[in-house]
Amino acid sequence: MQPVDYTTLAFVVGELNRTIVPARLEQVVQSDRFTIHLALKTLQGRKWLTCSWHPVAARLHLTRSVAKYPETFTFSQQIWHQVGGLALVKLHLPQQWDRVVVLEFAQRPEAVTQWYFYLEVMGKHSNGILVNHSNTIVTAAHQVSNSQSRLRPVLTGEQYQFPPGQALAYPDRGESFSSWQSRLQILDQPVSKCLTARYRGLSRTIGAELCQRSGIATEILTSNLQDQQWRNLFHWWQFWLTCLETNTYTWQEIGNNYSVLPTSLGDKMTGSLSLNLEEYYDRFLQSEVFRQTFERLSQSVIAQQQKLKQKVSDFESRLSQSDRAEVIKEQGDLLMANLHQIPQGVSTIKLKDFDDRDVEIKLDPTLTPSQNAQKLYKQYQKQKRAREAILPLLEASNQELNYLVNVDTALSYLEANDMESLKEIEQELQENGYSKIAANGFYRPPKHKTEINCYRYTTPQGNEVWIGRNNLQNDLLTFRIATDYDLWFHALEIAGSHVLLRLKPSLNPDREELEFVANLAAFYSRARHSEQVAVVYTKPRSVFKPKGAKPGMVVYKQETIIWGNPNKVVLS
Repeated sequence: MQPVDYTTLAFVVGELNRTIVPARLEQVVQSDRFTIHLALKTLQGRKWLTCSWHPVAARLHLTRSVAKYPETFTFSQQIWHQVGGLALVKLHLPQQWDRVVVLEFAQRPEAVTQWYFYLEVMGKHSNGILVNHSNTIVTAAHQVSNSQSRLRPVLTGEQYQFPPGQALAYPDRGESFSSWQSRLQILDQPVSKCLTARYRGLSRTIGAELCQRSGIATEILTSNLQDQQWRNLFHWWQFWLTCLETNTYTWQEIGNNYSVLPTSLGDKMTGSLSLNLEEYYDRFLQSEVFRQTFERLSQSVIAQQQKLKQKVSDFESRLSQSDRAEVIKEQGDLLMANLHQIPQGVSTIKLKDFDDRDVEIKLDPTLTPSQNAQKLYKQYQKQKRAREAILPLLEASNQELNYLVNVDTALSYLEANDMESLKEIEQELQENGYSKIAANGFYRPPKHKTEINCYRYTTPQGNEVWIGRNNLQNDLLTFRIATDYDLWFHALEIAGSHVLLRLKPSLNPDREELEFVANLAAFYSRARHSEQVAVVYTKPRSVFKPKGAKPGMVVYKQETIIWGNPNKVVLS
């Protein structure tokens, strides 16, 4: 993802001055800890201005619409408390060649400015700072203490200072070719690196683009440049400065990057640079949010599975110990039946059991034979109670483990950037107590929701196949959407998606169609990489959710088994 550089910021500020200044501030919404959205009433209508100090995507641009967010951030509330209802009278770059934008607010246009909002677009040091008319910081998105920065602390109540600039030359159209060339030749380094190392406000992206347009490799050293190459580079250098002076720009995406420099001064931007920036950064940020959310949920699910596996192992170990309960009871019975044969004070005794086999029994020599028998009976009762207590716990743990395996399967087969399905899984985990945010009550699928973004296929016979992307969708498909005419498919005793073959009344699928759907059920299961997978199918009315079962967990009856081959599935 390409960061916003000075060139892009200057072009955006020029465009915003033409479209939203002056305007009245009607609302402040904060979508996350790095971004606020200002609702501005302009002469053309209401517009949203996004100001972000994100460490890798700090930016300023218009936004088409803003979703409703809960008021959980105090920063936006503080800004609204101070500047709500005031007019945005000026938006500019106060210091040339620095990526700092200031929004000035006053009672009305042409009135004295009362408040200044500084947006510092400076990578990981980006910040949003509200300053009053006496240059005192009232609030800041990120406060910087003296221990964090002796050079420039950012604290409430302190005087605002601009970020310290680099001790580099300022780009100037009036600079002669010889002076410009001499400045770059001081360093015998790659050309693009020399440009950014000798001049302020020049990003690596612009440096590389100027070299590319000049027909120069970015890695070539300044000492190896020919005179004509120097002159070509100087031509595009002057072109870049002219574009900045005249606010001439275009938009072109090149792979994962973009360019705002036109090919000639006659090129004009047809759309909105601001809205193009919105689309670009939203796309990359959504991808980053998806990746982070996916990793967090995957790690959480895997950690929970490991804990449950250990718990199941402990329960099974204790259960195996309780299996000796009947043996202990039988030993007690033998002692009671042979009290007259057991001498006092022995530590072991051999007796014939009821099948005439020798049995050696350990005794406590300090107890009488009768007391030893009572001791064995107590051990028997204890083991019996332990077994009765462990069995339901073991069953519950196994059910929970199967549920998490099902969630893990749904996560592993999510399509890239399928944020909607990922959010559904996150919501499901929260509502079932697998997140730091505990939800109240039990999970229930929405009662009236019948349109879901599930996987959809069409059989060779023209019937639709719907496949759940997660447990939420699985429950919706099985218990809300399925009709009496449909058929329900699932991999046999393997975690996987619920699959629904949508059929019209009085229509019976043939063997080819059943195998087609069985292949899909096998593909969207944990056995995706197997050659053959047993799949069951039945009527949806024969599928039930046990009381207290977690999402996606069902039992079924009157099923038919068919074999599916996941390798035959062709994704659509």
